[in-house]
Amino acid sequence: MTEKIEEMRIAIEDLEALRELNEELEETHIETERSLQEDLDQKEVETREFVRKIELLQEGLQDYELTIQQFRDLVNNLQSELDGLREQDQTRQTESEAQASQSAALLSLNMRLQSTAVKNQARTIDLELKKLDAMQAREMLGIVQPYLPQAYVETDSDPTNCYMYLQRIAFKMDLINSTIASQHGLPESLNGTITEKLVGVCDMRGRIAHLSTLCKRFAAVLRRSDPETFLSAGKIFPEISPLEKRVDMHIDLLRREEFRELECVSDVAKMLAQFEHLSDTYFVKADLDVGERELDFASQIDYDLDTFFATLGLAKSSLESAVSDEDIVIDSGDFDITSTLFEPLQKLLDCAKQPRATSKFVIRYILEAKYSRIVKEGI
Repeated sequence: MTEKIEEMRIAIEDLEALRELNEELEETHIETERSLQEDLDQKEVETREFVRKIELLQEGLQDYELTIQQFRDLVNNLQSELDGLREQDQTRQTESEAQASQSAALLSLNMRLQSTAVKNQARTIDLELKKLDAMQAREMLGIVQPYLPQAYVETDSDPTNCYMYLQRIAFKMDLINSTIASQHGLPESLNGTITEKLVGVCDMRGRIAHLSTLCKRFAAVLRRSDPETFLSAGKIFPEISPLEKRVDMHIDLLRREEFRELECVSDVAKMLAQFEHLSDTYFVKADLDVGERELDFASQIDYDLDTFFATLGLAKSSLESAVSDEDIVIDSGDFDITSTLFEPLQKLLDCAKQPRATSKFVIRYILEAKYSRIVKEGI
């Protein structure tokens, strides 16, 4: 019994010790709980403070983003204005350069106009002096003519007028030819686009040049022939003299820019037929018009080459237009049009350039030889 009591006492002591330990643990737990609660409250306060700061920072961030967007918009606007100003500056520079170029062109044109005015003034003076010489010559002729013997009036007057007439017709034909060439930009325009009108002009110039050299041949024959042949030329003067009015009419139309090519060609063809008929009578002695005859041949070759060049260029341009036209269907089979047609045409045009240069050299050579003969022989 005593042992049981002792065991129970020991057990009671152990239980009391456990109770005390439990009480201490309970107190410690309560204390810890209180401390943790205080820490938790503190952390909640800090968390709320952090949340408030985050909200403030977010508000500030939104303000910053709005400010940055406004700055970006401002930069874009400024950039657009800057680009606009650059374009305006570039436009002003371009306009300034254009104005400078126009000013330079106007200055150059003004200089050329001044030079042309000076040249025109010099030409006007020369023309006035030539008018004075012509007036003096006419007056002298009017004074001297009554003292000429009656034999001259009856026999030599018409041949002399015929000789002067032939020289005038030749000069006027050359004047028409050179003016037409200047109006149509010949021969440089043969290197560009060829038109049917240009081909007709080239053919017309060849006819006019032939008529001019034919008149020069007549004049050379009369200048170098024997007196009987010279006097016999007076018979044809009344027959051919009315033709000069037609020539003067074409010169007047050319001056008024109303020149009619077809009518001129018709008149030149009639005059050529008449003069070629007369040539069978007067071109008997071949040595009287050698220079003029050779010049006629060389000139005809030169003008025929121009006509050939223009005709071939027109054919090439027409074929190129037809090939490029979508409405025209060309069945070329297995042949390449470029290699079989256009390239040979172009080679032919290129080959024609050398004979043209050669013909012009021959013309210059004949003119120099003819001038040397005139100076040497005085005819």
